[in-house]
Amino acid sequence: MAEIHKAGIVHRDLKHLNIFFSDNSDSPNVKIGDFGLACSLQEDECIKKVAGTIGFMAPEVVSNEVSDFKSDIWSLGVMLYALLSSGVPFSGRTREDCVKSITESPLTFHNPVWATVSD
Repeated sequence: MAEIHKAGIVHRDLKHLNIFFSDNSDSPNVKIGDFGLACSLQEDECIKKVAGTIGFMAPEVVSNEVSDFKSDIWSLGVMLYALLSSGVPFSGRTREDCVKSITESPLTFHNPVWATVSD
């Protein structure tokens, strides 16, 4: 991700389904795919456009506010949460419920799986 951001690219749709491993070796290369929603930004630029997969979007993205490289970092955090707990931290029955959850709900670790995760 650091390399992609250094090149001025914001992915805008990071999720576990867009992460690939080069092979089955003990140290495969990690590759990021699906740059269909990506955009090029300068370090001090922002973009205002809703894009991505709702459960992995940053609050500013789902709220149609300006966003930048930080929205990818949010998505990485959601991916890590999902990998550890097998679920996303914010969700809802409808898109509107998801937006409300992402923008208004606190991050919680009440799922029983978190008792097995070391701090």
